[in-house]
Amino acid sequence: FGIPHGICSCLTLARIVAIQAKYLPDAEVKQLASLLPFITKIMPHQQVDNPREQALRVAEAITQLIADLGLTSTLREYQVPTSSFEGIVERALPDGKADVRYNDFVTLLENIY
Repeated sequence: FGIPHGICSCLTLARIVAIQAKYLPDAEVKQLASLLPFITKIMPHQQVDNPREQALRVAEAITQLIADLGLTSTLREYQVPTSSFEGIVERALPDGKADVRYNDFVTLLENIY
């Protein structure tokens, strides 16, 4: 589709972090959450103790950073057809449509269209 890698990251990273916070095992969520203290030095947040909530705060901070940098865009701008969404997600996830995250990732693409 010709989307530069950096722009693709700006489109998807925060949303993927949020999805992963929902599904990853606790140990991996704690790794995501461990980023929050570094982010809060730049972008203060209310203190939360739950690692999944902390990981979601990381996603929020990424979203804010991308907006602050003026790097928001959409899949529509890159003329990605909505009919491609399911195929993109099937190829991206290890178990394709059987992956528990499948619908969340299709929704992600719909939301960034």
